[in-house]
Amino acid sequence: MVKCMTRVVHAILLPVLLALLVACGSGEVADNDVNDNPTSSNMATGEVTTAEEETSDEAGSERPQDSSTVTLLNGSSLDDGVLLGWAGLAEGQMQSRVSNVLMLVYDVGERIEPLQEIPESESVEHEKLLSQEQIDSLMAEFEAWLDADGCMSQNAEYRADEIEVYRRYLERGGDASHMRALCPQTRVVGIGLTDSLRNREPASETEVFVLHELYHAFQQDLEEEGQCRTAGDAEDSTTRWMVEGGAHYFSTMLLVNGDQDKGRELIYEQARQSLSESSGLRENSPDRKGAAALLLMIDNQLIEHESVMDGSLFHGCAREFQFGNSEPGMESIEDQWSQF
Repeated sequence: MVKCMTRVVHAILLPVLLALLVACGSGEVADNDVNDNPTSSNMATGEVTTAEEETSDEAGSERPQDSSTVTLLNGSSLDDGVLLGWAGLAEGQMQSRVSNVLMLVYDVGERIEPLQEIPESESVEHEKLLSQEQIDSLMAEFEAWLDADGCMSQNAEYRADEIEVYRRYLERGGDASHMRALCPQTRVVGIGLTDSLRNREPASETEVFVLHELYHAFQQDLEEEGQCRTAGDAEDSTTRWMVEGGAHYFSTMLLVNGDQDKGRELIYEQARQSLSESSGLRENSPDRKGAAALLLMIDNQLIEHESVMDGSLFHGCAREFQFGNSEPGMESIEDQWSQF
């Protein structure tokens, strides 16, 4: 069943849990054997309005969009409260926030065989579960969000292209799993929930998935140009494994409620599995391997756990300017990350 198809939810960090419970339900996910209540700490409350109410509120005036909000468009079977809880949990860790983030979450069915790739995407087609009316409603809200964004509002052709990209995801059942930066601080988290994530995997798998992509949306320096971009594009740069490793480290630590010992065990277990497939830090699961490398950086006192968790490691291109592979101490990280 698709819920809240015409509802846009703005995640606002307030310490009042009750408001969210009243607006969106309990937000509980069954069978989460790792974290029975993923929305219990650092909870975001939800300001929930229907599309009709927003139209009425904004009639005759154009309200500028807050540049550091998280907006949820939920076309999935997950409750608003669950998704908002994860968003608030992630956002609440950040030292500071600058990005304007849209979460587009929707259900897809079984994968279509033989595989059919969706143009201009990383996805393949799945059975479409949304009706055309539901898709049109989501896309209308998506278009309104783009129109209100300070950067995207400046380029009608670019907006039209992005609208077409996401319409393809919805109409062809694309299993989106990404964070895309449409502008330097305009971020879209696209999540197509497969039957496996909804019904077969532990709820913790979905939580980690969502938290991982949200962390990317909060990494402030991903779109820095100039020397940062040049250094990050180099084949031997630290950017790929550090950006992905940071997201995996973050989502894993939140999953275990901040227990660093449990988080370390889980990161090492997963990195060991990936290491059996290939030894390269930048190839095959750089997120899992990168998280293990970040633990070594912490152990070697190059960085602190808190700098990963609050996102400050990804301010000012520190991953290249302070922790590039030619910087003091980084060569040992490259050579020894797998010796855990």
